[in-house]
Amino acid sequence: MRFLGRKSYIPCLAHVINLICDNVLKTLKSGSVKDARDLLDKMALSKQDVFSQDNARGAVAKVRILILWVLRHSQRQQDWAKVSPNKKVEYDVETRWNSTHDMIQAFLKLRKEWDKFIADHPQLEALAISDHEYILLAQIVKVLNPFKVHTSLMSEECATLMSSLAIY
Repeated sequence: MRFLGRKSYIPCLAHVINLICDNVLKTLKSGSVKDARDLLDKMALSKQDVFSQDNARGAVAKVRILILWVLRHSQRQQDWAKVSPNKKVEYDVETRWNSTHDMIQAFLKLRKEWDKFIADHPQLEALAISDHEYILLAQIVKVLNPFKVHTSLMSEECATLMSSLAIY
């Protein structure tokens, strides 16, 4: 094979997958971990613990805010434990799109528990997830799942060009 400078460049598959998944989430206005933290920090400073429609954006952003809101206070964690004993709340990290996939997937598995938790906390009314948003969240998981599966498979073994052809 002849080297042709930039034309011979082969981008890192993991980086390409990351860019694709980040773009999907950004297009869906999922917000970011930083956005969720900033919102909750601002609310804590103003001693406000009620969400408004302005605070709640896309479905993924709502999920992030709900989970972070629970994790930030021990009483809320105890309230969650009453609704969902032995089921931890999963939260994503900013730099890994696949943790967002895992967070949404776990949230969907605990739909009944989350609906009850939100109903038990009236200040969360603006963050209630509608049926339409649950469908959207399920679709997001469905779209991201092949990337998640392939990334996991590629991480378990020494990746080769042949083993990565399926994702291309």
